[in-house]
Amino acid sequence: MLFRSQKNYSTDLCLSYLCNKVSKGFDSDLVTGMILIDLQKAFDTINHEILLDKMQCIGFSKKTITWFKSYLFLRQFKVNINCKYSPEGEITCGVPQGSILGPLLFFLYINDIPQAVSCEILLYADDTCLFFQHKNVKTIEKQLNEDFSSLCVWFVDNK
Repeated sequence: MLFRSQKNYSTDLCLSYLCNKVSKGFDSDLVTGMILIDLQKAFDTINHEILLDKMQCIGFSKKTITWFKSYLFLRQFKVNINCKYSPEGEITCGVPQGSILGPLLFFLYINDIPQAVSCEILLYADDTCLFFQHKNVKTIEKQLNEDFSSLCVWFVDNK
């Protein structure tokens, strides 16, 4: 999970943080509105060019980006059904799963999501939680709708 401060926390800490925020808000007569998003198959949709561009913006060296490019590009797959293999296909997006690098590359890819919204956002793996607290429910609704629209633009821009 990443908070706005971009720190990595465990699932338990994420849930504890969220429960604490809601509880403190309740004690202060605030209502909490949330949008929970499950980015299923998100690891499969990562655009390699966008990922490499983001790595460059973050400050990765050219040599490191070249290594990651060789790791991501020209990967192939086959499907085996009843002992018959399909022709090889090229993997054009996504990160290899089952490796230590898959989640790391995914986090690098979504690292700029918090800049797309103004309310608080919690990220853990492929789960995202937008939340906003206020005394007025209409204000919460307006803010969450605006931020969700901004998040949808981010999703489109980042494929």
